[in-house]
Amino acid sequence: MEGIQNYVDSKANVDFSLGGEVVDEAWPESEIIPIPLSNKEQQMIDTAVAKANLSDVITAVMGEDEKRCGKSRSRTSLGLPGRQFQLLQALKATGKPIVLVLINGRPLTINWENQYIPAILEAWFPNVEGPNAIAQTLFGDYNPGGKLPITFPRSVGQLGENIKLARKRRKLTAIEVSERAGIDRKTLCQIEKGNSKVAIGSYCTWFAR
Repeated sequence: MEGIQNYVDSKANVDFSLGGEVVDEAWPESEIIPIPLSNKEQQMIDTAVAKANLSDVITAVMGEDEKRCGKSRSRTSLGLPGRQFQLLQALKATGKPIVLVLINGRPLTINWENQYIPAILEAWFPNVEGPNAIAQTLFGDYNPGGKLPITFPRSVGQLGENIKLARKRRKLTAIEVSERAGIDRKTLCQIEKGNSKVAIGSYCTWFAR
């Protein structure tokens, strides 16, 4: 909220409502056994929805915290912990434009979110300038490329997808190197390999890909 407030300054009114804690009182049991919402949890969701109905745009910041992610902190589910999913569904039901900002340290299973939330910003665990960076991204000053080196799993048991390119690794002869690099073969003869010269027909340490 601080980053958005700093960005818009006095040009817009920014309101906040804590729709729920990161996890519920029954967590982690509630990840594997459905437990009804408590009166307090339902009241927090209702309060957030009431404020959302008075707003033009909803920015739902959800995800994990440092106590739920890290070494020796395995989970039985990769979905939004606690009552966050119920909160997100209730906010979506208002019909207001909604943006989901994810704060987490690992990929989450966001099947429903990906299907029904029109905009999702993955912020991971940002540093102290994170709020300002998130605000600048939300308002279009920065457009992230979305090139992720990881897989967002569909379920807990899904194995990570590694795209294996069919590349044959073999040593190239100096002649092949000259042809591919467009180097004159006489010039290529002057290329040093360690303390020795590369001769025409010998093998280089370049690999075909």
